[in-house]
Amino acid sequence: MTIDLPPVAQPAPPLLYGGPLPPSLAATLDDDRPDTPPTGTPRPEAAVAPVRRRTRIVRPQRAMAVVAVVALVAVATIPVLVAWGVRTIANSKEGRTSVLRSAPRAVLPSTPAALLVVTGSDGAVVGLTLLAVAPSGSGGGAIIIPVGTQVTGSSAGPRVGDAFRSGGLDAQAAAIEGLFGVTLSAKQVVDRAGLEALLEPAGSVSVTLKDPVVGITSSGKDELLVGAGVRRLVPADAAAVLAAAKSGETELARLPRTSALWSALIAQRTGGDAASSTTAPGASTASTATTTLGGGPEPPPDVAGYLGAIRSGPAVVVMLSVTPAPAAGPDVLAPNNIEIRLLAAELMPGSVSPAGEGARIRILNPTGDPAVLSDAAGAVVYLGFNLVVAGPTSGPVPARTQLEYHNDKGRGAAEFLTGSLGGSAEVVPSELQVDGLDLTVTLGEDFVRQTLADRAARTTTTAEVTTVPTTITSTTVKRKP
Repeated sequence: MTIDLPPVAQPAPPLLYGGPLPPSLAATLDDDRPDTPPTGTPRPEAAVAPVRRRTRIVRPQRAMAVVAVVALVAVATIPVLVAWGVRTIANSKEGRTSVLRSAPRAVLPSTPAALLVVTGSDGAVVGLTLLAVAPSGSGGGAIIIPVGTQVTGSSAGPRVGDAFRSGGLDAQAAAIEGLFGVTLSAKQVVDRAGLEALLEPAGSVSVTLKDPVVGITSSGKDELLVGAGVRRLVPADAAAVLAAAKSGETELARLPRTSALWSALIAQRTGGDAASSTTAPGASTASTATTTLGGGPEPPPDVAGYLGAIRSGPAVVVMLSVTPAPAAGPDVLAPNNIEIRLLAAELMPGSVSPAGEGARIRILNPTGDPAVLSDAAGAVVYLGFNLVVAGPTSGPVPARTQLEYHNDKGRGAAEFLTGSLGGSAEVVPSELQVDGLDLTVTLGEDFVRQTLADRAARTTTTAEVTTVPTTITSTTVKRKP
C-alpha cells in the first residue's frame, strides 16, 4: 500500500524576521514537526513483518452450520446497527469541517490600493507613495516607500525604484506589487507640474522644515525652493518640495520632510491631523486598520480619486522603516519585511495577493499592544504563512490564543501554529466561511507572556553581543516608540 505525502517546502529565510529568532520560534523549528504546516495526511506506519498463523481445518458439515448461524445473526442485527450508526453520526464531534461547508459565507473588506510615482527634473523617480482607501470609501492610508528600498531577484537593479528606469510605470507598479504582495487597482506617474494639479484640491498646508529645500533647475544648477522653519505651502510649493532632489543629497535626508508634508496633505480636510509617521511599528495604523469582513464600495477611478477619498475620513501616513545597506550598492536601503507584510494586512487586506500556497491568516489583537501584533505577524510570516488581515479588535483578551479555522487548510495551519502562538493555543472550528481566508487568530494572554519572555531573551542576547569592543556607524529612519 502506498500513501502519497504532500511536498514539503522549506521555511522562509531568517532575513524575513529582521533579527534573531525568538526562543519560541526557534523551539518550533527545532522540534519534530515538519518544516511546513501539515495538510492532515497521516504519515505511513512502519512496515510490520507478517506473522505466520496456524490454519484450522473446518469440516464441511460444521462450516454450513456456522454460515447459517452467522447469517441469522446478521439479519437480526441490521436494524440495530443502522439506528446506532445514525445516532453516532448525528452526535459525532469529529470531522467538523463538514459543518463548515454549509456555514455562512463572508468576504474580505474592500480596500483598493493605488501607486503614485513622482519624477524629478531629470526624469528619475524621486517619490513612491502607496495609497489605500478604507472599506467605507472614506479615509485610509498612505505609505511612503523610499525609492532606494532593497528588492531581491530583480534584473532592473537592487532598488525598487530601478524598475521605472528599465520598464516605466508598468514595471514600477509590478515591483511594488511584488514588494508588498498586493494587487494595485490604479497607478499614475507625475512630474512636478502634474503633482501640483493632484494637490490642488488640498489647498495650502502648514509644515515645519528642518532645513532649506533645494532643487535642481533644468540647466542642472541648484536653486532654493523653500526656506527652513514653519512654512505655509501652496500646491505649487508642496509639489516642488516633494519633487526636489538636490545633487549630493541622500534619500535618507529627504525622507523626513517628505513624510511631514504628506502627513499635512492627507490631514487636510479630514477634520483632524493624520497620525504621525514616526510612531512604533504596528501602532501608527491602529486607528485605521481594517479587521472586519464584508466588502465595500468600488475603487476610485484614478489616483486623484484615491487622494480625495483618503482625505475625506480618518487617515494615516506611514514612512517605511529602512536602514542603509551599503554592501548591496550605493543608496540601497534595507526594509523590515515583517513591517511591509503587516502594513499591507492592516491598511489594504482586500488587495493582498498571496504568492505562496501557505494558509491565509487574519490576526486579531485585543491586547491593545501593537508590539504584540508585530511579534505575532513575525511568527506567522517567518513560518511560511500568508498574513492577509491584521489589526486591533474589541472585547476581552482570552486566556488562551484562539485559532479559529475556516476550512481544512486552516485547521492544518492551526494545529501547526499552536506552539508558536502562546504555547497553549486553542484550536476551534469557525461558524463562518470567508473567501480568501483560512484561519483567524485572536491573540491571548498566553501569547503576551510568550512575547515578554522572547523580548527578555533577545535583550539578554543583545547585551552579550554588544560587550565585544567595536564601532558601528549607521543611520536609521524608523517610526519612534
